[in-house]
Formats: sequence, C-alpha cells, structure tokens
Amino acid sequence: MNLSFLMGSNDEFVFSDSTGLFAKNTQDLWNTINDTNRPDTLKPDRGTPQVGGAYQKIFENAVAPLIGDRNLFVDNGNSLINLKVSQDKKPLNFNPLVGYSNAQKLTLLHFMGYSEPTNTTVVDGTALESSQDKWLKNVGGVLHSIPQLITQKVEVKASGEFDNDTRKDYLIYGSMDGALHMLDDKTGKEVFTFVPKQILDLQPDALTGTGTAKDGSYPYGVDAPWLTYVSYTTKSTTTGTGESATTTNTYESDQSFALGGLRMGGSMYYALDVSDVSKPKIIYGIGSNYANRLKGDITALGGTRDNVTSPATGVGTSAELRAYARMGQTWGKPTLGYVKSGGKKVMVSFLPGGYDACYEDPTFKLNTANLTDIQCSNQTSAQGNAVYMVQMGEVKTKSNNEEMVDASKNNGKLLWWASNQGASSDSTSRTSSLQYSRSADLKHSVVTQIRALDRNYDGLIDHIYYADLGGQVWRVDINNDEDTDNFKVDRVVKVLDVSDQVAEGDAPPRIYERPLITFYNGKYDYTEADNSGGNYSGVQAMITVGTGDRSSPVEAIRSKPDALYNFIDKDLTRSDLFYYGKETAPTISLRTPIVKVAGTSNRNDKLQKLTFSSSDIGTAGIKKNMENGVVQGWYMPFTHWLGEEAGVNDKYKIKMFNEPDAIGGVLLSSSYNPDEGQEIQACSAGVRGETQRERTCLPYGNCLDAYGTDVSTSRAYFNAGSGIVDNIISQYNDTSVFSSLVNRCEGDECEPELICPDGNCGNDNPPVFDECVGPTCGVNSGINTDKRINPLSWMEH
Repeated sequence: MNLSFLMGSNDEFVFSDSTGLFAKNTQDLWNTINDTNRPDTLKPDRGTPQVGGAYQKIFENAVAPLIGDRNLFVDNGNSLINLKVSQDKKPLNFNPLVGYSNAQKLTLLHFMGYSEPTNTTVVDGTALESSQDKWLKNVGGVLHSIPQLITQKVEVKASGEFDNDTRKDYLIYGSMDGALHMLDDKTGKEVFTFVPKQILDLQPDALTGTGTAKDGSYPYGVDAPWLTYVSYTTKSTTTGTGESATTTNTYESDQSFALGGLRMGGSMYYALDVSDVSKPKIIYGIGSNYANRLKGDITALGGTRDNVTSPATGVGTSAELRAYARMGQTWGKPTLGYVKSGGKKVMVSFLPGGYDACYEDPTFKLNTANLTDIQCSNQTSAQGNAVYMVQMGEVKTKSNNEEMVDASKNNGKLLWWASNQGASSDSTSRTSSLQYSRSADLKHSVVTQIRALDRNYDGLIDHIYYADLGGQVWRVDINNDEDTDNFKVDRVVKVLDVSDQVAEGDAPPRIYERPLITFYNGKYDYTEADNSGGNYSGVQAMITVGTGDRSSPVEAIRSKPDALYNFIDKDLTRSDLFYYGKETAPTISLRTPIVKVAGTSNRNDKLQKLTFSSSDIGTAGIKKNMENGVVQGWYMPFTHWLGEEAGVNDKYKIKMFNEPDAIGGVLLSSSYNPDEGQEIQACSAGVRGETQRERTCLPYGNCLDAYGTDVSTSRAYFNAGSGIVDNIISQYNDTSVFSSLVNRCEGDECEPELICPDGNCGNDNPPVFDECVGPTCGVNSGINTDKRINPLSWMEH
C-alpha cells in the first residue's frame, strides 16, 4: 500500500489507470524466483495470468533440488486425512479413505504432481509409475472467496503499535480448482490445501486443470467467502537484567478456525481448526446433496453430516438431517457467536440456508409456471429458505483465566434452525436438543451473511439479522441471558418487505448481502401492533440493505429499479424486549411494523423517497417525518449513474451487490452498471461494466449541519472502476486516517478529506488533512482512528 492505492514490488502502479486495468510494467511481491527459463517468473509480469503470485510458489516449499508438496488434506467422515507420497514414490494414507473411488484417488495424486495411468490401482506402499512433475501444478481463479488473513504472532512496540517486521501472517482462500489454500503471507508458499469430498464428486477434472464439472458445466470449486477466527494470548519476554533489561510483549495465536462453504461449487459447509497451520483438523462438515442432484445425481434429496447423507423423507432420518436437507448451494459467509446451551457457554456458527439454482433465471418467481425449466415451475418455496445455528464447541476456562473452545464437544450439532416447513402457526417449537422456528413467509433462499448482535455486552448473541432473495429482511430475537442454562428463540420477525417493488416483467428484488446495522441518538414517535402510541428518545437502530440481481449482473433488467433501503427498527433497543424471569413472560406489542415502500397499514409503515431536492428537508422532509412516525425510513432508487439519469426506455440495470459501509455518519454504497465502461470486442477478453460509489448521510439520507438541522444534500458519486468493485477501506500512508481504496491516484488528489462529524476534530498534528462535515464530505473522505491497542489485554474474538 502507498497512500490509498496499490503498488507492485518495483514501486510501480498495479493499475494502469483509475478504471482498474492491470498495468504491464510491474509484478507482485511473491514473484521472487529468478529463472529466465520459467514462464511463471516473468518480470515485469505484463499483466498476464500464471506468472508470479501463488501459482509460482506451488511445489516450492522444499529445499532444491527436492520438489515440495501441497500438504493435501481430504475429509474422511469426521476427520481429515493427510495424503502423501514418499520419496520412493509410494502413496501414504490412501487406504483409510471411505467412499473414495480409485479414479478420485488418481485425481488427488495428479493434484499432488503425479500423472498415473488410468489403470493404476492406488494402494498404500505400492510404488507409482510416474515421478512427480512440478509443472502439473494447478490453481484456479478466485471470484468470490476473498482471501482472509490470520495473524499468528506479532510483537507490540512500547507505543502500543504493532511491530510489523515481527508479524507471522497466513492467508486462506478458496479457488475454482476445487481446493482451499493456506499460504504463508510473506512468501506465498502453500502451507496446506484441503479438497472437500463433494468437490471430487462434482468436478474432479477441474482439480487437474483439464476439464469441467461432472455435467459439463463450469467448475466453481471452493468459491464461497470463508470466515476466520483467531483468539490470542499475551506473552512477555524479558532479556537482560537491571537497568538494561527490556521486555517484549507479544500476541500469539491460541486458537484459529476457518469455516465456509462452496458457493456454486457445492452445498456443504466446513469448519476447520487451523491452529496448527500445517496440520488442520475438521470441526464439522454439514450440508445436503442438493448440489449433487443438480449435476444429475438421482439420489433423494437429503441432509449430510460427516459425508453421510440421509433422505429428508426417509424413515429414521434425524430431525437434524431433515433440517440440513433444506440447504442449497452454500453461498453465504458464516458468522460466529456464543450462546448458553446445556448450562455451558458454547461457540456457534450461524449459517445462511443457501442458494436455489432457479434464481439463475432473472425472471424466476415462486408459485409461477416456468415453461423452460420444469424443476423451477410453480415452486412454493426455494431450496435454501432457512438459517441455522450449529455448535462449534464448548467454551472452557484455562488455568490463566483465558477462554478456549473445546471443538470436540458437540461439534456440528444443530441447536436451532428456521424455515417455513410444517403446517403449524408461526412460532418456535423446542425439544431438549433442538429448537425450530417456523415462519410461513420464509420461503426464499437466504444467501446473505448473518449479522449477529450482542445487545448487553455479556458475550452472548441476542439478535441476528439476515435477508433473502425475495426482498425481505428478518430479525431473530434470542433470549440468551448469562444466568440461564439454555438460550431460547423468542421470535422471528420480518421487518422489511420490498417484494412488491415490481412492475411489468419484474421478479421480486433480491438481497445478496447482509444488512448493515448502525446506531445513533435520536427520537421518534411510534404506533404499536395493538395501535397504542408513544414516543422514544435515545439510542436507535438503523437497518440498511440494497437490492440487485447478482446471479445475472449483466442481463437482468427491471421496470421498477433496484434501490438502497434504510429504516428504523424500533424494537431492537427496547429494554423490555426480553424477559429473563422464571415466570411466564409478559406479552409485548412490537413497535416495528413490516416496513414497505408504500405502506399497507395505519401504522405509517412506509418509506420516503430520497430525491436530493428541497422536498427531503423541512417540515415534510425525511428527518421530521421519521421523528413524527409518519415514515419509518427512506429509500434511494438506482436511477442515476455518475449523477445522470440512467434509465433507458423506462428500464433499469443498475444493481447493488456489495455491503455498504458507514463511517462518521456517512453512508457509502456501491452500485454496478453493466452498460458502462470499456467496450468488449468480439472474441476478446475484458471486464464488463463499471461500479460507482455514492455518499449519503445517516440516518436521514440528507445530511445535518453542526446544529443538527437537515440541509439540502446533493448527489455525491465516484467512479470506482471497471467491473464489480467492492468498497475497501484502507489505511492512508501509515497514518491514523482510513479511507476508500482507489485504483490509482497521483499527488494531492490522493489525500482524503477527514470526516469530522462535530466540526472540530482537532486535526492539528501533521499531516494536516482538510476536514469536511456532512454534505461537504466526498465519497472518498476518510475517518481518523486510533491504531494503537492496549497491550495489557486482548479484547477481539
């Protein structure tokens, strides 16, 4: 990083211009091998694939002339098996594999660099015919599995800042070859690879880099975003004695977990213990065989755990596996948290239900005839219309009073789930081992990451939010007091429904990213479900989501445009929302209606359109109407591109795909337009479309002045570059100011303005940044943060 953009290892720009096209005069930091006979060591890399990077470093984790290995692990029931080949070419640990065909074992050997004849029977201890060939190396593209950083160790300076020279970091990501990869961040060399069994069942040829998925379709591999978790312990080392003694404080990883799914590569979620980066262990592997059925498998739909699948309608199938049978393609990133279960504090993962492939059709609707795909015709509910709470392990306290997670305690156990299955009224049923919440309207696929909140800082999750592909946002209230033995889901409530934002030919708007939750001090009037009224002043919660068809980013077109939606959840911060007593809980009347754009009830359950005009402010403006309970929030249709009207013949293509960001009262959102950007020539590769970033203000859309008065706010926008570009917040030039990453800038244009909510940020010490307040803040403005930490304790989990 330099200023707010990326530089190559030769200090040249990574991108040739602000649109995001790769420069051809630089190379990456891992392109370190100097060998002019190798095509993967070209310097500069001229922007070509399979040069430098992780690809160059495959099989380079050994001392020459030896060829390294890929330290390959596969799942074998409830354990991982480390596959190896000895120096005398004999396979090791292949015999214990259960359910693996000989052809699949040959595929794994090819991934390890051995091209065996197809008639070879793989047996431990029997020498292979082939010798290892490092040029059989293969690594797939990375689309949606954003690399995650795991820091295992770092020293802390006396100032409280990290000593970056002492960091020991690793990266973990999935790729379309079908493997999960962990790399040494400093060298780019592989530390381990993990190939899930479902990948071998669905796309074995992609592992060798020579083919497609089982049914001839595109192979996606391990393409979902993964989550990493690290807990730390502090250590102090003193060298020398007396006045010359020096003490070094170090944070060291105590436990490290990684968990995620396969996106379009499969319908399984995996959780791994990667505390020992060279010897990962499996915590659970759960999901369904939905992805197998998409590839032509005729086995009945069923739930899967530890590679064993039981049909959903089968006699004797457990309630847990029946629940897992609802899982679709595992798109969403897991979320971790803690609840009380069985009198213990346990770590749990919240998993979105997944994706139904019928949504590949931008016109797909439930309960509608489909003449082109009979499997998607008249569906009453989509695959993946569920959310899950799955146990990771039991929390224990060590002798030094630090907590650790025992991942051998009920790991993979389903504790709660929600869907629309069954015929009972909307409620939560409970047994001694499983809770199930039914909601009739929970009928669309859920692919968003789940947002988890701890309302009272007791370390236990009290609420989760998620959205679905039918334009609905949901809140789950989890009665999770630290003094009780077992959590209890009190309610699953729908808080936003924009499924009616359709016109001719439109399917319901889709939400692919988790809701953003922000808090602010304010006041509002409300009307409860029993029609009683009141007013509230204090901390309030604002929910933000955006819609857009990510399944068809280029082709999808709408008569009613997609939009950014913001509304108050008037129940989230209520002190009486939960009852922790032993007696029967009193009934409360909820204050948040099911919010819709136009509203449908006498509770003013509607939203006001943000127009960037005088109608947004004053006595009939958004702020006043929200305070008086006339509206619940506001929405911004995606009708403009870089300030200009973007509709063509009353049709719209602008879509929001990425999760928005909120800093200092400023809301940053990104939207994509497939009709902008470079012109793609026939028979030529290219990046289609462009992304714009827009700035609005929270909580009212229009901004406030220093006195809290709403002021007229014009559109603020920025061309973020070619393709679908996420809003990445980065550190500016090793200062305490963080702002949006840009593709390329030069000189003073790189320096961000400093967002100053109260108009007096005390920005006196060099470097001095220009300050901005509310409507004067641009899209790339920054926020001041304290990058130091207290070396006495570690609070992040």
